[in-house]
Amino acid sequence: MKKNKWILLTAAALTLGACSSEGEPAGQESQQPVEIKLSSSLYLETRAYTKAQDSQIESGEKVYAWVDEVSGSANFITAWQLTASGTGGFAGASKNYPMSGYNIDVYAIHGNFIDGTTGEAYTPTGDFPSTLTHSVAADQGSATSGYANSDLLFTSATGLARQVAAHPLTFSHLLTKIEVYLVAGTGFSDSDLASATVRILNTKPATTVTLDKSATPIASVGTVSGTVAPITAKMSYGSENVTVSGTTKNAPALAEAVIVPQSVESASGDPVDFIEVTISSTPYTAQLKNNFTAGNRYVYNVVVNKSGIQFTSSIDPWGPGVGDTINAQ
Repeated sequence: MKKNKWILLTAAALTLGACSSEGEPAGQESQQPVEIKLSSSLYLETRAYTKAQDSQIESGEKVYAWVDEVSGSANFITAWQLTASGTGGFAGASKNYPMSGYNIDVYAIHGNFIDGTTGEAYTPTGDFPSTLTHSVAADQGSATSGYANSDLLFTSATGLARQVAAHPLTFSHLLTKIEVYLVAGTGFSDSDLASATVRILNTKPATTVTLDKSATPIASVGTVSGTVAPITAKMSYGSENVTVSGTTKNAPALAEAVIVPQSVESASGDPVDFIEVTISSTPYTAQLKNNFTAGNRYVYNVVVNKSGIQFTSSIDPWGPGVGDTINAQ
């Protein structure tokens, strides 16, 4: 089972003064300006495939941060827009620690935000928001508006003092990831799957994000919305061993997509088309009925046969999970 993927955002500053463990200022040296510096890194599990946004927040992705002054001003820094370099760094306006010397609390979010009424792109501004609306992209293979932009991430850390050492902040995935490994079955070879494409069907694209500093968790997703539409997955082609019915098989293609947590079923509660694999213009579709929950990754090892496809599935909350077997025609 694939291990937890977690993203780190670190804040480091040259120390010109110190703060007590309670966040109180410690002397006149706290009056010197000290820049807050941010960089990012990931815990990375070695795999044959390089997963989407696994090693770093991808280049050009936006992160918005809010900084509070402990025992001082809430919203000391508001909607601080940072742009990921793709190699661990961020570009953005220079910001300093509070001149008071108090510690800081940091809240940061990454997502594809839209106006909940118009559906147009929205840039967070002003004080820490109570709600945001996030939407996943229909084409997640796109380089400009694809998988990475659809990945909703949040982190927070409190009581951070000015110091030489970095302050690690751990981002959590707030949505649901679908991974589809393609395996050649009867009538197909690995080379037939080397150009296969995958779509995820019958999901709605948008959700509300509730943010409350006094709640646990601070960030949580709510009502799903939007019109049901297919999602074109991000494809990778290579070689990785997967286990199908206790046998090791090669997977020459991997599809990845982010969906909003939701129940997928017909109006009468029956299974619906969910995974569509297209090979040489011929679609092969698998049905299921499932309640997809936040923060989990659902991994499908799909065996593609000329007469249809079959697959096994597992639920992976970025850690161990459980699975079942589903046949599809």
